[in-house]
Amino acid sequence: MYAEQGKLTEMRQIGQRLSGIIALYVLRPERDPRFLEEASGLGSQCGKVSLAAGVGLVDAIEAYLFFRGGQSELMTRAGGADAAGCLAACARYNEIVGQVLTGMVSEYEKAG
Repeated sequence: MYAEQGKLTEMRQIGQRLSGIIALYVLRPERDPRFLEEASGLGSQCGKVSLAAGVGLVDAIEAYLFFRGGQSELMTRAGGADAAGCLAACARYNEIVGQVLTGMVSEYEKAG
């Protein structure tokens, strides 16, 4: 999919940056909107690269969901042993991964 269009390296770089931002956001106890803004921007970049590679929206979302699944292991470390901490970490995780997805989909909407 991305490899055929020479976009694999670019997608890896976006994925590595996203992994770092997601981890920082989830593992911090406080909510920092700068991470959400950057995640949305990286989602937009992901959408642009996917469009340039000729990847359809459904395939792009499936690729993102696969990536997101690998990030969910953060929940085992982020919340600690108490339920409140786990719930807070899950809420931050869902918030930031949602920003990535909406950023990506917005690029598809712009493209028509």
